Amino acid sequence: KSASKKEAAAYQARKKNGFKDPGLEQHRKNCVAQKKKLKHVEDPAKNRKKKIAKIQKNNKKKAKGAAGVNENELKNARKKLKKRR
Repeated sequence: KSASKKEAAAYQARKKNGFKDPGLEQHRKNCVAQKKKLKHVEDPAKNRKKKIAKIQKNNKKKAKGAAGVNENELKNARKKLKKRR
């Protein structure tokens, strides 16, 4: 009878736990806890689009100088020039 009582007790414990695998449930809880610790990062494509839009907006905002180019265009042109050593 002790074997059947043990089996009944094990069944009641599983029933109380909703018939969930205890090892799997523990793993799931660990994963949820780990996920909370992770840093949230937005979609990289979204960030890239925002950055490009911001750069384009800044380029339009700058006034053109005496040479007919704005500050950013001049900076980019100077970057391309070879530097003498």
